[in-house]
Amino acid sequence: MATWAVLVLIYCLTAVLVAQRLGVPLGGFVAPATVVGVALGFGAQRIVQDVLAGFLMVAERQYGFGDLVRLNVASVTQPVTGTVEEVSPATAPGRAHPRSPSPASSSLLAP
Repeated sequence: MATWAVLVLIYCLTAVLVAQRLGVPLGGFVAPATVVGVALGFGAQRIVQDVLAGFLMVAERQYGFGDLVRLNVASVTQPVTGTVEEVSPATAPGRAHPRSPSPASSSLLAP
């Protein structure tokens, strides 16, 4: 992950330096870059929320493999009960009784 971020940073910096060397005015790119940055921030908000909630659950050992959990999902009237089959920072794959396995977002499992 860090390697990918460094690679993207190097490519972006190289593109800016090449554009400066060619005499392309970079002032016109400020507004579109701001819009793209805001869009990426809003898009990554849910991912960051899931990873942080998952990290805290793993660090605090709030639940583990085989535990019975209840999910209160806004779009479902009744809470869904299931068994945890795996614990990771982003999702917790489980099996809703008596259904097939399905991943649950870590932010849904946070107390």
